Amino acid sequence: MMRNTPSARLLGHLLMWIRWAGTGASIRATARAADLPPATVAQIEKGQRALKKPKIASLAGALEVDSEDLMELWELCQGLVRDSSGRLNLYTQVPDPTPSASHTWSNRPGETERDHELNPEFRLAGQICTVMSRVMPRAQFDVQPARPDDPIPHALELDGIAAHQAPSEIPVLWVQWNDPNALDEVSALELPLITGPSKQDRASHSVASPSLLDELIRTLTVAERERVRGYVEAVIEQRAVS
Repeated sequence: MMRNTPSARLLGHLLMWIRWAGTGASIRATARAADLPPATVAQIEKGQRALKKPKIASLAGALEVDSEDLMELWELCQGLVRDSSGRLNLYTQVPDPTPSASHTWSNRPGETERDHELNPEFRLAGQICTVMSRVMPRAQFDVQPARPDDPIPHALELDGIAAHQAPSEIPVLWVQWNDPNALDEVSALELPLITGPSKQDRASHSVASPSLLDELIRTLTVAERERVRGYVEAVIEQRAVS
């Protein structure tokens, strides 16, 4: 998963929901429990930073959820679905998924549950809702097709929706919090079009040329330069000790 992608923003918003309606802890408290910098947790929730696989277990512990559930959300937000053998497949390539028993579909007039099951985007949204229902059993999750006249409260409109998609082809994840202290009784999230897991290209040699590094250093703020200097001093000190 890479930062600033539909997958990263989708997962980040789900993690924010889990923190808000789960532990109710602040970003700082969650970061401290996960042994992560608060800025990192804040950036992960905004999709500005991608949650890396090795950090899933520690963040799951901080959010007080099962690490396997968080791992499955991490996979699903990249469009990856496990088949009966446990092998990961892109959601559009799963021919006959097992319908979710713990998820409720909301159908429009003329639509049936089978219509949604045949749509890979709706199947993926349904599986995400199934995991979220396990993680947050007090909330009620649901999937509906998008409608231009729907009063979607605080919907996160994510980049990646194909221009040719009609609103009825875009799944919207709805959640009713069933919590009198919730800021909104209902929240919603549009599922972005996920084409597959994004992978960062590996540089063959140097990541950046000296001229590019010099240009990057000049653009740093004073505070950022101090942090970089602190990192360098820590590396030098660690090498001196070892």
